[in-house]
Amino acid sequence: MTTGQRKRKVSRHTSWSTDPLTAGPPYWNSLPAFFRTDQNIGRDRWKLLLSTPELRQQTTRDYYRLITGVDEVVGSLVAQLKKLDIDKNTLIVFMGDNGFLLGEHGLEGKWFGFEESIRVPLIISGGAMPKSLQGISSRQLALNIDIAPTLLSLAGIHPPDSMQGYDLLAVEQKKRPARRDFFYEHTYLGSPRLPKVEGVVTSDLKYMLYTEHGYEELYDLAKDPHETLNLAKHSSEKVRLEKLRKRYEELKRQVK
Repeated sequence: MTTGQRKRKVSRHTSWSTDPLTAGPPYWNSLPAFFRTDQNIGRDRWKLLLSTPELRQQTTRDYYRLITGVDEVVGSLVAQLKKLDIDKNTLIVFMGDNGFLLGEHGLEGKWFGFEESIRVPLIISGGAMPKSLQGISSRQLALNIDIAPTLLSLAGIHPPDSMQGYDLLAVEQKKRPARRDFFYEHTYLGSPRLPKVEGVVTSDLKYMLYTEHGYEELYDLAKDPHETLNLAKHSSEKVRLEKLRKRYEELKRQVK
């Protein structure tokens, strides 16, 4: 369930209260003019799928229906592994390729740097998981590029030094430092359909730069997890802003 959403059963028929915290017009209107256009793909799809209470209910039901379908398939897979008696030496990695905006900031879709769009689930489970790591939950930053070195490690193979990703097992076992940040970019199409954006994300801060427009965003995710207040123009944030600008340039050089 996307952060900020709520469900509420009011009668024999299920009714969904699907408005995220940032779904209201003030949040869309707070975005810069180059972003706040009907030509923006996310806004175009919002109009088509979320712009009325009826559309919001139907779209959200359909979204949850898909999630339920995935859950059923995974359950069937696990049952089959047990039936074949191979579940004890099997690992299951469950993750998504992107998050999704269901009305947050007046948008629909997956192309943006907001938390609801870039965060994905990651579950590593199965009988082959070391017992010391079974049943634990971690708040460490993890990326999709971490999956390959982690699986190699679980198979007893040392990941090549050329791999960008982190061995998440080594992180959890305190054998290597945790990831402290990552470089973000979405540069497909460009304005006005999808403004190009790059930035750096830490566990508690986010810096985004819309490269076509020189527009900066700074969010304190610890205090403002729904990204309601852009701090980039606040004089009190000059130190943190400059630090993240420098880190952004460092990471950009590394990944480019």
